[in-house]
Amino acid sequence: MAESYEIRHKARIYALQYLFGLEFREFEGEDDIKTFWEYFPAKKSIRKYAEFIIKGVIEHKGEIESTIKNNLTNWDYRRVGNIEKVVMKIAIYECLISKKVNPKVAINEALEIAHLFATEESPRFINGVLDKILNSAQMK
Repeated sequence: MAESYEIRHKARIYALQYLFGLEFREFEGEDDIKTFWEYFPAKKSIRKYAEFIIKGVIEHKGEIESTIKNNLTNWDYRRVGNIEKVVMKIAIYECLISKKVNPKVAINEALEIAHLFATEESPRFINGVLDKILNSAQMK
């Protein structure tokens, strides 16, 4: 996929919005995503990459959540904010599972999105967790 930075950035924000909702309810299938686009219209190229992320995170939810849980130091997963969880899920999916994004790019993008949507302390927390995850993945 040769999407531009702007398309992928916007797609990640849409994916964040959709996946954030799934922190409070169950995924209801393809029609659920179609309904989302009715409320949040976007260009086809943006929708395509956002759906790639959304479907990948949903499909690998257990693996991604375990990865986060196993890399939290002195922190309970249930206490991690939902925005922070989703931002990390997107980054983990993109760079470790789909391998479509360079890990450094995934972390930088996660931090940029966290600056937009999360608390002031969130980027530092997300950076620490993702850095630990990526370092341990590189050792394998």
